[in-house]
Amino acid sequence: MNTSKLLLGMMVFTTLNAATASAQSRRSSDRYVSPNEQFSLEGALDMFKRSSTPEAFEQMLNSPDNDVNNLDLDRNGVTDYIRVVESMEGEDHVFVLQVPFSHDDAQDIAVIELERTGRESAMIQIVGDQELFGDDNIAEPYEEERQHNYYRPQGGNGYGPDAYFPEYAPDRIVVNVWSWPIVVRVYAPHYRPWVSPWGWNRRPVWYRPWRPVPVQVFYPRRSHYRPQYVIVHQHRTVRSHRYYTPMRTRSARVTTYHGHNGHKVRVVRTPGRRRG
Repeated sequence: MNTSKLLLGMMVFTTLNAATASAQSRRSSDRYVSPNEQFSLEGALDMFKRSSTPEAFEQMLNSPDNDVNNLDLDRNGVTDYIRVVESMEGEDHVFVLQVPFSHDDAQDIAVIELERTGRESAMIQIVGDQELFGDDNIAEPYEEERQHNYYRPQGGNGYGPDAYFPEYAPDRIVVNVWSWPIVVRVYAPHYRPWVSPWGWNRRPVWYRPWRPVPVQVFYPRRSHYRPQYVIVHQHRTVRSHRYYTPMRTRSARVTTYHGHNGHKVRVVRTPGRRRG
């Protein structure tokens, strides 16, 4: 009798464990993590800096080795292909990073905004799409300038009562990106903007889809980009941002909601596209 009860208890315990694991698996698969956890704005800007052309930039975005893109917005089990669509007005350029869902449906992920500020100077920002990243999630290059702040020492250890000593304090500055290879390229005479020929059912021969990794694995991998770039909440590239806003594309498949853990994104399989 005791043996029968023990076996019955073990069966019940095993069944309950299986049911719990199944429920946890469903909850895990139904969890929509923020694109901020699945796409690195800083990493995308670093790929841009390292590229010589917008076409090369698109290829670097879609390489699993660079740890920039881990998005699977349509939840088909493979990481989304991101195409680059460039447009320009005068000396201001925008590079739209976009995921196509079908031949007439796409979602902007982010936009790189480049403005010329002088004869040999330019500034840049990458702006995460508000539908996916929330409002004013912007990355830009980071550098420090050491400022001299002078102080008078207290007490008698100086070189006289009026002695002053320099104290160094870092102050972040706007980085001039004029020397970046891709910036040199796009500001060359007779340059024509790059518009990716690839779409939802057309991929370049070099592209090999890969399965996204868990966010717990992906998030630490992108950390090495952060020292060179900083997240800010101020638009410096005002002209190019104003130029981009009317052309921003968002998919009706992507709807947002706010959960207990902050900004979330849910992909809904409904047709059509709206612009906003």
